[in-house]
Amino acid sequence: MKLVFLLMVYIGPTPGNPDGQMVDTTGQYFADIRKCNGYAESIEQGKTYSRRTRGEPQYRISAWCEPRRVPNEVEVIW
Repeated sequence: MKLVFLLMVYIGPTPGNPDGQMVDTTGQYFADIRKCNGYAESIEQGKTYSRRTRGEPQYRISAWCEPRRVPNEVEVIW
């Protein structure tokens, strides 16, 4: 078994889903917590390309990393 960090993403309430939802991040394992936290920060702050048009609302997005133990054969991103 090895220790990895799983990227978790939650999208807050939207008009179509007032309760919000967790994003399926199965397999988004990182060996390095700093890399995982960097991706989480970028997701929360919207530092990626967006096709949103002016005036379209930005929904609340939370991202974080959770430690997990997985079998040694599991592939990690970094």
